[in-house]
Amino acid sequence: MELAVYKSCSFAEKREVLGVFWRSIVAPSPKIGEAAVQYGEAAIPFLVVIALEVAVLLVVAIVRSYGTLWIVLAVALEALALSAIWRARQRLAALRSPLPS
Repeated sequence: MELAVYKSCSFAEKREVLGVFWRSIVAPSPKIGEAAVQYGEAAIPFLVVIALEVAVLLVVAIVRSYGTLWIVLAVALEALALSAIWRARQRLAALRSPLPS
């Protein structure tokens, strides 16, 4: 997981990187585009870990019968984590693909 370009960005550039990665802001500079790819490569494993942690909480809530509210909350959080993984993979693939000429 190499984040050299991302780490070299200023605070404003890092905000732009987040915009490029999560909000599909078009026409990033080469530096921002490379930093967004590096950010995505680092973000996806962390999102997977979060999804696994929430899955464990969901299983515990079901096994111990903590109640419908906790189970519904865990299911909602798991859906959010999985949708974030899906979106991050989609954006990373889009950033890696060459732009159409």
